[in-house]
Amino acid sequence: MSSRRQLTRVERYAMVILELKRGTGEAVIPRDRAKGMTADEIVAEFERITQNDHITPRALGGSDHVSNMQPLVEGEHAVKTKGDVKSIAKTRRIGPKE
Repeated sequence: MSSRRQLTRVERYAMVILELKRGTGEAVIPRDRAKGMTADEIVAEFERITQNDHITPRALGGSDHVSNMQPLVEGEHAVKTKGDVKSIAKTRRIGPKE
């Protein structure tokens, strides 16, 4: 009996990417579409359609550490950023006066 081939790092990342869901619950990259793609193509598509988002914005004390980052597809990133901008502005308005 031969041993099973080990997945490459890119194949493992592609496998995880295929499990990611949008805020609506739909897959970021649908499996039906992914069936015709290589692992490298899945990772490249993910990088193309997502933006890196700070969970807690830096202006509100968040860091650049990966634990404070999440991938969001462009439309979802724009909506979150709009809310973040409002929160930052309010924090500055009601914050301590110098």
